[in-house]
Amino acid sequence: MQLTLSKLFAFVVATQAIGIASGALPLPVTAEAASSAISPSPLAFSTGISCTDSNLGGSCSTNFVTSIPSGCFNYGAPLNDAITSIQVISGFACTFFLNAGCGAGNPSITITGTVNDLTNINFDNAISSYQCNNLTISLDAV
Repeated sequence: MQLTLSKLFAFVVATQAIGIASGALPLPVTAEAASSAISPSPLAFSTGISCTDSNLGGSCSTNFVTSIPSGCFNYGAPLNDAITSIQVISGFACTFFLNAGCGAGNPSITITGTVNDLTNINFDNAISSYQCNNLTISLDAV
């Protein structure tokens, strides 16, 4: 006997109807519409880590963004004004700001790679926000 897709579908529907009618299967549940529209949020991805001690030690947190270039992200406790070392994943450049809110006029440092101790560049225990971009490399034609 050759079973086509439409016959298989009809068989499945009939089987479910018989199961519901006989009480063997529960009634199908329909989802109610949400009372307010919820828009999906983009997936976050990591651009690196920030840590409270040198050499990526102490309490560390992943620097997540949802787009590139990213918006501004403010650090909360325990990292706000407590960061001593930072690692930025290859392919990204992140700018770290002394004050919350990023923005012009806010002292900043752009990091690619790893900085094991921010003490030498006067950013130790002082960073409050960050934003990241793709690291662009221009190749000159030979």
